[in-house]
Amino acid sequence: MLTVANEAKKPYKSLKEPAWYLEVLGVLPSYQGKSLGSKMINDCLIPFISKSGGGTLALITNTDLNRSFYKKNGFEEFSESRIRRFNLEIYNWGFKRKVLQTYN
Repeated sequence: MLTVANEAKKPYKSLKEPAWYLEVLGVLPSYQGKSLGSKMINDCLIPFISKSGGGTLALITNTDLNRSFYKKNGFEEFSESRIRRFNLEIYNWGFKRKVLQTYN
């Protein structure tokens, strides 16, 4: 499992600029569809990164539903790959979003 996770992170590690990395964002199924994930990104995470100097926020995902979610929230898809193990294949997409620094 660890080797699959490391392989999935290769696109992130190939970014030329230093980047913040979103490891996990989860919302319980009973709360999905209520914009909680979007609010967490746009009202908490992005302002924090902005006040901390800005930069690129990057992440990886492996579901089409998540791809749509991140595109809707202003992320740009920058990589697509497939990871194969034990006759199974997982698609993997890398996303990034530029966050400008806020000056107070």
